[in-house]
Amino acid sequence: MDRSLLYFENGRVMMHPLIKEMGQDVVRQESPKDPGKRSRLWNHQDSLRVLKENGGTRKVEGLILDMQRIKGSNSTSIVKMDSGIKRSYDDFSGRTIRANKVNFKVGAIEKMKNLMLVQLDYATFSGSYKKLPKKLRLLRWHGLSIQSIPSDVPLQNLVVLDLRYSKLKEVWDGFKVVGSLKILNLSYSVELIKTPDFEGLPSLESLLLSRCLSLTHICKSIGYLERLVLLDVRDCRSLRDIPCLPRSLESLKMEGCPNLGGLGRVRCLDSCSLSSLLVNIDVSGCNLCNNSFPEDWSDLLSLKFLNISSNHITSLPACVKSLPSLEVLNARKCSYLQSVLDVPKTVIYLDTTLNLSLEKVQPTPNTTFLAVYGCEKLCSVEGCFKLESVNRFDRQIIRYLGLESISEKGMRFRLDDKANAYMKEVSIKISYEFGIFSTYVLEKTLPCFRYKESGPTISFRVPSHPNGSRVSGLNACFMSTCVEYALFFLR
Repeated sequence: MDRSLLYFENGRVMMHPLIKEMGQDVVRQESPKDPGKRSRLWNHQDSLRVLKENGGTRKVEGLILDMQRIKGSNSTSIVKMDSGIKRSYDDFSGRTIRANKVNFKVGAIEKMKNLMLVQLDYATFSGSYKKLPKKLRLLRWHGLSIQSIPSDVPLQNLVVLDLRYSKLKEVWDGFKVVGSLKILNLSYSVELIKTPDFEGLPSLESLLLSRCLSLTHICKSIGYLERLVLLDVRDCRSLRDIPCLPRSLESLKMEGCPNLGGLGRVRCLDSCSLSSLLVNIDVSGCNLCNNSFPEDWSDLLSLKFLNISSNHITSLPACVKSLPSLEVLNARKCSYLQSVLDVPKTVIYLDTTLNLSLEKVQPTPNTTFLAVYGCEKLCSVEGCFKLESVNRFDRQIIRYLGLESISEKGMRFRLDDKANAYMKEVSIKISYEFGIFSTYVLEKTLPCFRYKESGPTISFRVPSHPNGSRVSGLNACFMSTCVEYALFFLR
């Protein structure tokens, strides 16, 4: 990476620092003293100066300004959530938004006729927006303070529109055609209540709406977007319905939409609505039940990643079992999930952690990673272990294990918590797999064994039987603290 001029990092194209510095120095030499005559303005202070002094020229093609990085601003912007409680953006987005007192004139941008790439984060402008340059290809304006984009704004050449953390209620007034727009990002626009008419955005490929807390519906015209590959509606807590989706979709992210599951079958999950090109689906935390899913997903030939965690399913939905190419399946924190059976044979990563009702897991021969920690009732993982009550085993096996006295009288142990201490009776269970029996008991001392060692390793010699009899079994015991997790790497 140190020798690469360009490289990928977290899905982004990155440039070597030395090449970046060299390029910036070349641009500075275009006009050492007047930044308004340079082709690119990336320094926030330079951009602030140019906009304040109305010093832009036709030479400028790119401009970056983030008012959050300008010193002297320390107040926090406040938004009102659905509950009526006032909170800062930092409460739900992980970042603090500071207000600023600088108000620019739109005319300060008007002179930059060749401006194509512009970032105006948390900047406020007054005047007619129709004066914005017509060559704009990328517009990033985080914290945009208006409720809708005026209809006369020239966006006909725009490819990327990034309006995260805005105060938009709707994207623009009425119907608007932006034929070249490929990426529309409205995430964290908590007051947004309406999506645009997508018939005016025929080239759209990525639609990002995560954390739009007031959004209840998505315009049904989304089905006409023949090039859409990504739809992200994560944590849209008020979203009640998603219409039929275009067949071009490759990634569907619906995590944390709790109102979707309250309507029974979720329309957008029907096989007739989903694309065979889909690679990733995340429907975790949507209050889905088994009947929220369709019966069959066998047409989803490309689906490799599926997350159904934090839902109300009791078993693996039938449609999941029919997936022909699934590789990663997450089914965590499903309080009512009792069994994970008939997992698709192609699954190599299976995560069923923190399922309090889970009793049985059936990984496939191809599963190389299985996580099952936090499953208090788990008694069987096929190929790993099976737990049965001690009373179901032959008395001779119980005697060999040294559990005869415990199985007869049961077992009681003390539980302590911050509030009180109490006694609980435990049914001893035995694990059986490949002819090996094992169990555990909650005791503070080891049973009576002839050979005892302490440390990270132990070794001993198996003695010969005095009568020359064949050894029929070997009992071994170890003492440890409580195991908080269980991860199985299967081979």
